[in-house]
Amino acid sequence: MLPIQDLLLSPGPNRPGDLIRPRRIIIHRTGNPGTTALQNRNYFESLNHPPKAGQIYASAHYIVDGTAIVRCIPENERAHHCRGANFDGIGIEACEPLNEAIYRNVLALIVDICRRRGFQPTPDFIQPHSKFEPVNRRFDPYFWGDFRNGKANPGRDLCDPFVFYADLGKAFAAPGGSLS
Repeated sequence: MLPIQDLLLSPGPNRPGDLIRPRRIIIHRTGNPGTTALQNRNYFESLNHPPKAGQIYASAHYIVDGTAIVRCIPENERAHHCRGANFDGIGIEACEPLNEAIYRNVLALIVDICRRRGFQPTPDFIQPHSKFEPVNRRFDPYFWGDFRNGKANPGRDLCDPFVFYADLGKAFAAPGGSLS
């Protein structure tokens, strides 16, 4: 797994400092194609300064791209990533467009969190944002969406949830915690 870069957000509206007890992981897509994990982290930081009327509340614990895993908020603090799961979910944002490197990095991070927290790599613990907001977030993340990508590896459909959970199980069982 790539090393996690700790680039924590400043305390403010998008890092309120409320303590949580995580019980699950919520997977998202950034909705911002062509940007990096660092650029998305900096966007979240920009929303903190200055807080104003009509404030956008948006943040995540981790943002993952093809070359980096950025931690924005400690796992035991609340992030604004998913109405209905902010107080018990660890939010992971996957950068877009999805490719093999991003997919593998997301899997490795999930395996790492599952092992540290005693979660099983199943739909009970690993959930898409769309589960909580099925109308407005039905394509969040893309690998649970109604459409298919698969361009990164024509032999495997990266957007298929069955493939995702099968790959997650393989990575979880592997000593190094990643797909070989």
